[in-house]
Amino acid sequence: KCVEVDLQSQIAQQVIDKYYQSMDKNEYKITKIEAIQNKCLWDRFNDAKNIMTKSIGRDKLNQRYLWRSDTDKFLDECVKQGFRKETYSHLAKYSAANGSKSFGNELTTKASYSVEFNDNKMLLCMALCGESLVREKRTKITKWPLKRKGNGQLCDSLTHDLDNPKVYFIHDDA
Repeated sequence: KCVEVDLQSQIAQQVIDKYYQSMDKNEYKITKIEAIQNKCLWDRFNDAKNIMTKSIGRDKLNQRYLWRSDTDKFLDECVKQGFRKETYSHLAKYSAANGSKSFGNELTTKASYSVEFNDNKMLLCMALCGESLVREKRTKITKWPLKRKGNGQLCDSLTHDLDNPKVYFIHDDA
């Protein structure tokens, strides 16, 4: 469920500060912040974090707060179910129409990178990026790549630039 957060609270101020690091205060105004309370998703996230910690170590978790914006319908589904892989089909249609290929859960490091999908609603997500590989722009990925030294394990995320990432593509939907 979604619970409205007082805009004057400390947690709301942290979200507002992150948002305005890349958004124009004169053009965009935050009118409401909601916290998602979904015990099943929280448990899945913590399970994934524990597994990743055992696999690569706590120092390589690369846990980040990342933005996601999309249609209201898609975001409402994410709140209930997480970033389900079945929902990628609409991303592929959007990306193809704009000359690119989308793959995985696309999350951005700045709100301004995410606003093109929906400037009325946005998610700030806690994400485990783990060990990332570079995904070249405009390349179609039909199979998730393996870690370089992962003994057959899938990489945790993809990004266009390891030194200055703007977008992460996350494999796991927890």
